Amino acid sequence: MSDAIASSGAVSVTFDDLLLRLKLGGDVSVETLLTHRLAVARAVAEGLTVTDEEISAETADLYAQLDLFEEVQVAAWLARMHLTAARVEQDVRDRLLIAALRLHLVPDELVEQRFHASFHDYGTAAMEVLAFASQGAAAELAIQMREGETTWGDAALRARDVTSQTLQRRQVPEEVASSLFAAPPGTIVGPAENEEGQYALYRILFRRDPILDDELRETIRQELFHEALRQELAKGPVTYLR
Repeated sequence: MSDAIASSGAVSVTFDDLLLRLKLGGDVSVETLLTHRLAVARAVAEGLTVTDEEISAETADLYAQLDLFEEVQVAAWLARMHLTAARVEQDVRDRLLIAALRLHLVPDELVEQRFHASFHDYGTAAMEVLAFASQGAAAELAIQMREGETTWGDAALRARDVTSQTLQRRQVPEEVASSLFAAPPGTIVGPAENEEGQYALYRILFRRDPILDDELRETIRQELFHEALRQELAKGPVTYLR
């Protein structure tokens, strides 16, 4: 096994861990990899286990996602990736343990508590978004549209980017969140700076109150799980060893 490149508390990340993530896909940041190792260690400490049948089924699904259905295809891919079947199965086992830990640490009751405590944050709004390079250009067009001097369609022709999006309240810039989730459909809101450094105008199409369906339930469970792991990881500072 390769030498460790970073550690936090009792867990560490090696070059092998990094290379495996590059080959199988996924986040390769050191913090994410340390969190992954921490979760596996925690699952083992909690006495959680997975069966050989579960590992076999999940491994088969992984190969199917890679369009590998025959043993000869799998063998060729493993050789090309410089991996062994045992190493892939170990990674599958780890991910299954993490999934088991997530359910163990974040039962439905905690998910429902977070949902009700942050109910409005999970509401969604469908909107059209125009993005501009400068705040001045976006603000000028917003004034012209509100005063009836131009239309949304004309503004779209001058925008750098035009998209239709359905976003949760917590996914929109804080300075326009209240307006987007209170104003009637058709209202133009903004400009507000987005994550790409552009300035966006929003036109509300419709809003929907949050519903705790299976998809949102798992999203919240994942959020709570990551929060718990980050808090635990923060107890031991990350040390880079190479």
